[in-house]
Amino acid sequence: MKIVWEKAALADLRNQLVYCRKHFGKRIAEECKSEMISRANILAIFPYAGVREPLLDGEPEGFRALVIHPNVKIIYCVNESQDVIQIYRLWDTRMSPTKLTRRFR
Repeated sequence: MKIVWEKAALADLRNQLVYCRKHFGKRIAEECKSEMISRANILAIFPYAGVREPLLDGEPEGFRALVIHPNVKIIYCVNESQDVIQIYRLWDTRMSPTKLTRRFR
């Protein structure tokens, strides 16, 4: 399956890397970027590796989540008819769960 990163997910990735670089340095930020992207790419082979996201269970898209870093998970959907994985957000799990549900409404 092909992986498509939505604009919001790319912005989330950039924000994560800016934070990481500011607090931990360039080398660690590059390692985090590489780790997060390689874990996201696993979805191309195993699209159902993530679980249904319980906070977004009422949404018709069938959002799934996969932890890709200790504090970050990918929020995505599988579109079998188009053979695509759509990555909608990278979510910092330390944030309030209500913020996640608001971002999708």
